[in-house]
Amino acid sequence: MVYQHISEDRKWCAMQLWEQGWPMEDICSSLKVGQSSVYRWLGILEEFGTVIAPPARPRGRPSLLSRLIVNDLVDIFVDPVSGSQASYLDELQLHLALKFDLNVSTATIDRHLTAAGITRKLLHKIAKERNEADHERDCYRRYGRSLRGMRADSMEPFDRGTRVSLVAGIDKTGYIAARAIEGALDGKAFYDFIVDEVLPQMNAFPAERSVLILDNCNIHHSEMLREVV
Repeated sequence: MVYQHISEDRKWCAMQLWEQGWPMEDICSSLKVGQSSVYRWLGILEEFGTVIAPPARPRGRPSLLSRLIVNDLVDIFVDPVSGSQASYLDELQLHLALKFDLNVSTATIDRHLTAAGITRKLLHKIAKERNEADHERDCYRRYGRSLRGMRADSMEPFDRGTRVSLVAGIDKTGYIAARAIEGALDGKAFYDFIVDEVLPQMNAFPAERSVLILDNCNIHHSEMLREVV
């Protein structure tokens, strides 16, 4: 039998005729419906008080993230005061663990954010006055999230900050000398480090720490350093 849509009015009409005592054959013949349909509508009417069954409840395991929790995550990306559009998924994962005592995967968080209209995109950096307590450029983030169709902004200092060069000497047991130098490390600074920090801890061959090994960087092989070594 070919399926045909039966309007709610016809279903109610069938129920009224049944209540009035009409035989089932006459109801089906008058309304052009099947007996099984009429009996099904009678069951729905008895159970729900209407001839239209309510929508079936969604099946499957309930989501770990309720609407309240998802809204809390969305606020992180849309709140201009306390939010941060550069937040990472693992940071959101920690946020949920601390605030809601939930352990969910980053994939789950990403899926719920996308469903809520929060999408990943390149950050648009906005210059701000440098803060010494803030991250420098080597910690900047390239990607963030915001509402679909809107730009993701990040307030960041454009000052590159102070560059520091590190130099160290090691043996088989670990570090024996180390020095941090503001700016680039030149030949004079490297010479001073070797003379002041490394050579005092070395001994004449063939004793322990009697061989100095350097790479092929030019400033490591100056004539002045060769003479003192």
